[in-house]
Amino acid sequence: MRISFNRRAGFIAACTALAFGLGAVGAIAQDVVQQRKDLMKSYGAAMKVIGDAVKAGGTLDAAAIADKAAIVRNNATKIVALFPAGSTSAGALPAIWEKPDEFKDWAMKLGTAAAALDQAARDNKLGDGKALVGAVGGTCVGCHKVFQKPAS
Repeated sequence: MRISFNRRAGFIAACTALAFGLGAVGAIAQDVVQQRKDLMKSYGAAMKVIGDAVKAGGTLDAAAIADKAAIVRNNATKIVALFPAGSTSAGALPAIWEKPDEFKDWAMKLGTAAAALDQAARDNKLGDGKALVGAVGGTCVGCHKVFQKPAS
């Protein structure tokens, strides 16, 4: 069977568009993976400042803690969107996509715990900060146990 020039050109154009489209999907997936890595690094940096302040003891810098807790609180709303279907990465377990409601619940718990820490800091009611910081850190650890591959 012979394909006319117009059909052949259309077929080639369609295949080319499909190839570029799939390449774009791959680029988008890589972009979202990088975005979530950046987000997690921002959590780690914020929690390090908060944790170091609590470990040091003494009077806590409420403004600094509120600032870092707000970073965690605000970014918690972005977590779920940064794990769309097909955006697998080396550190993510398939459970993220298999149990999306549970994953969303952990993100919400993180936001709630960070909001409580943020509000306590803004109200200058941190105390020693251990319980509030522990609640935020506990949500990170709990989520990672279910959804992150263990470090090797």
